[in-house]
Amino acid sequence: MTSRWSTVAVVLFWLTSMGWLVERKIVPSWVVGDPPTYRTVLKDASAEPVGWAISLDHRPLGWAVCQVCSDAQGAHTVRSRVQFTQVPIVSLAPSWVQSMLKLLDQQAAQLRFDLDATTVLGLDPLGRPLEFRSVAELGRLGKRRTIIDPIVRMGMRGVVEGNQLKLTIRSGESVSRVTTFLPDQAMLGDALGPQERLPNLRVGQSWNWPVYNPMRQQMEILQANVEGRDTIHWNKRDRPVLLVELRGDPGAETTRGQNVRARCWVAPDGLVLAQEVVLGGSRLKFERVPRKAPHEPTLDDPLEPWW
Repeated sequence: MTSRWSTVAVVLFWLTSMGWLVERKIVPSWVVGDPPTYRTVLKDASAEPVGWAISLDHRPLGWAVCQVCSDAQGAHTVRSRVQFTQVPIVSLAPSWVQSMLKLLDQQAAQLRFDLDATTVLGLDPLGRPLEFRSVAELGRLGKRRTIIDPIVRMGMRGVVEGNQLKLTIRSGESVSRVTTFLPDQAMLGDALGPQERLPNLRVGQSWNWPVYNPMRQQMEILQANVEGRDTIHWNKRDRPVLLVELRGDPGAETTRGQNVRARCWVAPDGLVLAQEVVLGGSRLKFERVPRKAPHEPTLDDPLEPWW
């Protein structure tokens, strides 16, 4: 008798566990679909450069341009370049550095510099990331739209081996190395650059989004969630979009907007029309321009190799 009830209890426990697994892990993908991957992003990607206008707390700050290139073997390279003019140095520093600057030297906290950041991401024919290189220079932009005598030069290089991302972080002559876990089908995000496309989104989707920041020399995995539908004013008229929010803590979902690190406003066709990144107490916003402006930085004159 005892053995029979033990068997019933085990079966009930198994059914409960499987029910939870199906409800939480399987049913959501059937209902809302799979989250975006590089394979879906690259499927209809244009080879034409895409331009972005950048503002910091509603003040015009600079331009960004990104482009997807493919070779004869089907591999892809995603290149982007970002230029900020007269950006407050305190806005790009980690929070503890911001606090120290404001406490120790109010004038230092108000210093402004120009920034030139270039990122190259390599993908195999299946859309899997192979490596990325990101270099940022801080100083003064010259007439040729490059930094003259940079006062700070920082970079990150990541090489993917299975589910491991091996990072080399360089600042001046200082070099450090670290290995971090990379989720399957992960898309790598750049904290200082926009994401060009996020196709096939559905309300309720969520996925892990590794984000690297060459200025703060760190990589962290954020939780992306498609929160709902919204409307933004873009290219002189209101546009329906889906709102994607990125949080540092996957558990911080009880209060809308709590712990939000970034937002993306995505059109029904998958084009990202605007992206906002929270930097300390400031908001860095990228807005897609309908066509490439003539005074944007180009991808034809990237920074010299540093690796």
